[in-house]
Amino acid sequence: MAGELRPLVKGWKREETPEGVTIYTCDEAVATFAGLGLQRARLATSAALRLGPIRTIISVGWAGGLHAAMTPGGVWRVSHVVNSATGEVLDTTPADGIKTVGAVLVTTDMVTSSEDKQRMRAMYSADLVDMEASAVAEVARRNKIPFSAIKAVSDGHDFDLPGMEKFTTADGQFRQASFVVYVALRPIFWKPVARLAKDSGRAARNLSRELERYLAEERE
Repeated sequence: MAGELRPLVKGWKREETPEGVTIYTCDEAVATFAGLGLQRARLATSAALRLGPIRTIISVGWAGGLHAAMTPGGVWRVSHVVNSATGEVLDTTPADGIKTVGAVLVTTDMVTSSEDKQRMRAMYSADLVDMEASAVAEVARRNKIPFSAIKAVSDGHDFDLPGMEKFTTADGQFRQASFVVYVALRPIFWKPVARLAKDSGRAARNLSRELERYLAEERE
C-alpha cells in the first residue's frame, strides 16, 4: 500500500505500469507495490526485476504483531517466512550471505481479529503476520537472488481491525473512500481506526529509517 512506502520514497522518480504497479526509483534502489495479497506481490516483484540487475530483494511493509513483544511502531528484520497455505518455510539470506537473526513472519490472507492472530501464533510460532512476503521470497528464490524482509508493526496482537477485509477488491486494491464512509457511520470504530492510523503512520516512518540504514550498510 502507498502509505507503507510514502516516507521512504520522497523525491524518488515515480511511474505506473499498465498492470497497476507503482514504481519508485532512485540512484541505488527501486521500490514497487501493486496492492494487497500474494498475486499482487508477485506482480510488483516481477516488475522490479525487469528494470535491470537486482542485487537483493527485500519485502518491506506493515505487519500485524502476534504477541505482546511485537508492539506497534516497532521494526523487525525477519529470519524466516512461513507460507501458511503450504507450510513451507523460507529463510532470509541477504546479499552478504549471512542469515538474519530476527522475527518469524507468517504470510496468510488478511487477519483482522485478535483471535486470528492468536491462532497464527499457535500454529506457526510466528511473531508477525503479513499478506505478501512469502510470494516475494518465492520470486527471489526462483531468480536466485538474495532475499530479506523488514517489517514494521502496524497493529498489535490484541487489536481487532474493523471490517477492513470487506473493502479489498479482487485485484488487491483497498477501497479507502468506501472504508472511510463505513467507519464514519459507525462511531464504535472511530477510536480503533484513529489508533490504527496513528500506529501505522509511526510504523511507516520507523520503517523508512530502518531501510535507509539498510541501504547505507549495502553501500559499505
